[in-house]
Amino acid sequence: MNGLTASEQLPHIYLHYLAIAYGGQIMKTKVPSKGLFYDFHNFEACILSIRQIQQDSWVNEVNKGYDAIINIFDALEATILKTTKIIEHA
Repeated sequence: MNGLTASEQLPHIYLHYLAIAYGGQIMKTKVPSKGLFYDFHNFEACILSIRQIQQDSWVNEVNKGYDAIINIFDALEATILKTTKIIEHA
């Protein structure tokens, strides 16, 4: 992200902002807190602000973002499995 220009960062903002906005509505019911991170003052206006700037040309960069997220979750899962095995053998 640090090497991207502001306009090159927009697809990632789109990806993560909408993920937090939409997916967050489900997540906030699952987290052991009030889930305030997933609350938006004006949900529809927030979504509209992103939708107004989104571009079909972002698809490749958004896919890179998805790949990065998948890699992060794969690494977290591997760490959890490794830690679980260590604990089971202790």
